[in-house]
Amino acid sequence: MSNTVPLYTVIETFEYKKLEAASQSQNSNISGTPSVPTQTQETRPAMQAPQTYKDGQEQTGPKKSMFDKLKGNVFSLIIGLVAAYLSWTCNTTFGVSFPLKIIYALFAYIFGLFYIIIYFIFLKGKCEVQQAQNLEQM
Repeated sequence: MSNTVPLYTVIETFEYKKLEAASQSQNSNISGTPSVPTQTQETRPAMQAPQTYKDGQEQTGPKKSMFDKLKGNVFSLIIGLVAAYLSWTCNTTFGVSFPLKIIYALFAYIFGLFYIIIYFIFLKGKCEVQQAQNLEQM
């Protein structure tokens, strides 16, 4: 068994010693100005040990339910698929080769929300103009 000390205990001890040193320096103030009271061990909120998961990792935030995780995953999937679709259709109108369309769609899927924002700011007009020109040529 190792003799390691959790990090939150070390930080709490360090902060307490800093406050104690500041309190002692203020108490020895001979200028006559009133010293400002500092937080003591009793007035500070106690630091709680973080919860741990079954695999030993620490939980830093509130525990999420399975439904919350599912909502986040579904939302990410939908955003990624929309971004990949927009990338694919725009690159098709410009006549990009099939392997490059796959690569571009993959990157659009990975950076979904960012790609959608960039698409509507910069690319939507260009894709629509190119699509109209392609229809006129037919």
